[in-house]
Amino acid sequence: MSKAVTTQSDAPCTGLACERQLRTAAAVFSRLGAGEITATRVVGVLGADDTDRFRARVGEIADEYGLDATITFHVGSFAVRFTPCIPVPDEPRRARSPLSLLARIAHRNGAPEWMS
Repeated sequence: MSKAVTTQSDAPCTGLACERQLRTAAAVFSRLGAGEITATRVVGVLGADDTDRFRARVGEIADEYGLDATITFHVGSFAVRFTPCIPVPDEPRRARSPLSLLARIAHRNGAPEWMS
């Protein structure tokens, strides 16, 4: 593993001061190939009065790197889990009806006169 990734900061991760750690985790995770790592988690300390600003900042970071983020709060701490963003298809694929199957078979074999 890279020395830059494994080296931990001596500075405590309090309040919004942990933004650097969140950005580092999101940046490293977003650059990995598919299937290398399925998720990464950042854990730190957070004051109760910072939760709204913290949620907004985590959302901005996740959007910036194209990731999904799940936040879990515990007494005085947080955990943010970054995962790949799974795109939602614009329109669900429609299932083919049995009639379309019959039409394809008839077209392939030559349609009888009554279908013309």
